[in-house]
Amino acid sequence: MLDMSKSNKKKTKAYSYIRMSSKKQLHGDSLRRQLEATHRYVKANGLVLDDDLRDLGVSAYTSANVTEGALGQFLSLVRESKIPCGSVLVVESLDRISRAKVLDAFDVFREIVRAGIKIHTLENGKTYTNENINDNFSDLLICLGIMARANEESERKSERLGAMWDNKHSLAKKGVPIGGLHPAWVEYSADQGKYILI
Repeated sequence: MLDMSKSNKKKTKAYSYIRMSSKKQLHGDSLRRQLEATHRYVKANGLVLDDDLRDLGVSAYTSANVTEGALGQFLSLVRESKIPCGSVLVVESLDRISRAKVLDAFDVFREIVRAGIKIHTLENGKTYTNENINDNFSDLLICLGIMARANEESERKSERLGAMWDNKHSLAKKGVPIGGLHPAWVEYSADQGKYILI
């Protein structure tokens, strides 16, 4: 939950947003990498890190991070004008914010920048604002391209997983085991092509 009691009138506030679709990614290097890059950016630009927002194991493809996650809480505070204008939302890449359909993803992005909040992406060192999106058509195209690619990647992954589970269910109906776990009182007989009681 965001702590609005923190204040620093001299420096611009930054909000770090870290999202991973799977908690398994916590075992990798993603969290450390994103945190370190965020702190380097904040320090180099004389910002004060107000809050560290995390959606770990929350999907941006289904927009769960917007409807029920930390990003959704941030957006609520944006709508209530509780996030100071000129603040910076720091993310690794735009695909951390959303992997939904392009227009849905752009709606989230646009709501943030229209409120006067900057979005800085660590991956390419780009800072998006309402002004530079309006004044520089190439920035808009870059945003839309990143959002389209992120959605396509998630759709392909969803289709592959769906096909894999369809195949496993089909095999299971034929009696072929789809995993290594089974009750201790049975075992799978490859010769007979079925489970047998021990």
